[in-house]
Amino acid sequence: MYEALRKYFSYGKYGKWTFQTEEAVLYYHAETEIKRHQLVKPDASPYDGNWTYWSKRRGTYTGTPARVSRLLKKQKGICPQCKQHFTPEDLIEVDHIIPKSKGGLDTYNNLQALHRHCHEAKSKNDYLYDWHL
Repeated sequence: MYEALRKYFSYGKYGKWTFQTEEAVLYYHAETEIKRHQLVKPDASPYDGNWTYWSKRRGTYTGTPARVSRLLKKQKGICPQCKQHFTPEDLIEVDHIIPKSKGGLDTYNNLQALHRHCHEAKSKNDYLYDWHL
């Protein structure tokens, strides 16, 4: 009897009767990390066309470019220039924080989602700043 059990139970993290193999250990239920999730708005539906809400919430939405969705989630749905929330009607553009012409890289740390009018205002004044890397 004990020989059959020895295949799965051995001395380990929880003492003599630890359920484990050479690669894995079965953890106690109490050791499972609790992850809290944000509730969905009662009037929200993935089919209502509010892609800014769902991109900000999940990071993905059908028809939204992956880069824009990822930036919206990172920015919590807020434009860093005007500090306003994006709405489904807004035109959103991806901007390089430090322009590529000034040595900025094409990485997510150097990208931000902006309203079209905020992007135009920022880009118009980019030449005024001395960008240091």
